[in-house]
Amino acid sequence: MDVLEEIRSIGLSISYYEQQLQKNQKFLENYGERIREKYRHSIEVENDFYQNKLVELEKEAKKLLKEWDMWTEWLQHVKGVGINLTLKIFGYLDFNKAKHPSSFWKFCGFTADSNKKQDFNHNVKGYLIRQGMSFLGILGTGIKPFHYSEKFQPRVNGKYAKYFLKHRRIADEKYPKWTKPHKFYHAMRVMIKKYLADIFVVYHWFRNNRAEVIYAVQHLGKDYQYLPFIDKIQEPEWLLRLKAEYENMGIKALTI
Repeated sequence: MDVLEEIRSIGLSISYYEQQLQKNQKFLENYGERIREKYRHSIEVENDFYQNKLVELEKEAKKLLKEWDMWTEWLQHVKGVGINLTLKIFGYLDFNKAKHPSSFWKFCGFTADSNKKQDFNHNVKGYLIRQGMSFLGILGTGIKPFHYSEKFQPRVNGKYAKYFLKHRRIADEKYPKWTKPHKFYHAMRVMIKKYLADIFVVYHWFRNNRAEVIYAVQHLGKDYQYLPFIDKIQEPEWLLRLKAEYENMGIKALTI
């Protein structure tokens, strides 16, 4: 098993144990006073087991991340990206089943058709929304009405946050009749789709030395493609090589 498959396995395990822990905690909150002491005790013992497993898994994951090029060369240098969400998101992403970035968009519920039919993995979509909030520095458990304002400025000054603001402004210009929440979630959705596309591009560049070309360039006539975002003052060598490869293909390689 290579390091990515080990990381994916840990990510799925963390997701499972966290979900079981949340279910038990919710059950105790709702019915704690009405269940017998012996049952409450068994649930609390189970929770301790889940907590210990999570500590063990995250400790093991931190060791593996040091061996994983996508983390050491890219993700750890992206503002708003953390270990826990990265593990859970990658746990669900199967690169062997994804032919294009749009494969991830569909699987994660970020295409109009998959969203309409509810034909997607709800767990990973939830994690990606949390990742989107992290890119913007939105603290707490949810998005509040003041985030919808045109004056909203992300607390994190990273490239994904800047990409969000760019598409929030585009929505103001192109869709003036949309509500503020509609514009906000549209920009959030575009940002998350960009992140998923970047994951696909970086994976194939590191693994296969192949510069993936997005659908808009291949089929819609666009002559540019945004490079994967990384928040370093000096662009790393692998990104410069990817940029040169796109330019050799006649594609303008942009950043934000």
